[in-house]
Amino acid sequence: MTAGVLFDKDGTLFDFEATWYPVVRTILDVLKTRYRLDDDALKAVRTASGITETGFARESFIQSRTTFEVLELWIGVLKEHGIRVEGKGLTEIFDTTATGPVFSAKVVPGTHALLERLRDNGCRLGVVTSDDRVSAEHGL
Repeated sequence: MTAGVLFDKDGTLFDFEATWYPVVRTILDVLKTRYRLDDDALKAVRTASGITETGFARESFIQSRTTFEVLELWIGVLKEHGIRVEGKGLTEIFDTTATGPVFSAKVVPGTHALLERLRDNGCRLGVVTSDDRVSAEHGL
C-alpha cells in the first residue's frame, strides 16, 4: 500500500493557464498603471516571460520558474527600460492579485475524486509548487 502521494500543484492539480493567465494579465495591468509602463516595456516583460495575447507560450519562462524568479526577471527587464521596481513592491502586487477576486483555481477534472479516494484509503497527501507561500496557500 502507498503511504503517501506528493503532487505538483500547477499543471497537475490546477489547470495552469486557465488559473494563472487572468491573474498575470491583471498584474501586468497594475504594473502598467502604477509604473506608467509604455508599450515597449510591457511588450519586453511579456516576451521575456512567454506571455502571449491569448495565453502562455509553450514551455515559457513563467511556466517553468518560481514566482521569485519570474519577478526577478520582470525587475531586470523593466530596469533595462529605465523603470525601477522594488522586489517588495512587485511581490505585494503579485500576492494581492493572486489572492484577490481575479484568482479562481481551475481544478483539473477528476482531481477532487482522486484526492478523496486517496484520503479515504488513508493515504497522506502533499503538494509541491514553485509559487510563493501566500498564493499557494490561498489557491489550495
